[in-house]
Amino acid sequence: MIYSGASIYLMTMTDTTKLQAHDKAFANMHQLSIEMAQTRLQLEGKVSSIFDEEQLQATLDSQLRDFDAWNYIATLIEKDYGKHSYVDEILGYQRDYDFAAEG
Repeated sequence: MIYSGASIYLMTMTDTTKLQAHDKAFANMHQLSIEMAQTRLQLEGKVSSIFDEEQLQATLDSQLRDFDAWNYIATLIEKDYGKHSYVDEILGYQRDYDFAAEG
């Protein structure tokens, strides 16, 4: 009986770890989408910046690469849960998570 209790504890711990990883991935994607929007506004000249256009474009390119990496990680986490619509079920609606990368 101790073994089965330990197994349940490990399974719960694994689910908790998966949920934390999932939350971290989507939090990073959300933060990057905010940063990309700010960088785009600076590139368009709608918000002042101390950086020149070349530096801002390099920053945006880096942010897009980071977003793509976190999007891939989030996809792997959702596949590990065994369903692609895990977050959609929690939120109660469908959402496109590539919205920030599209521009």
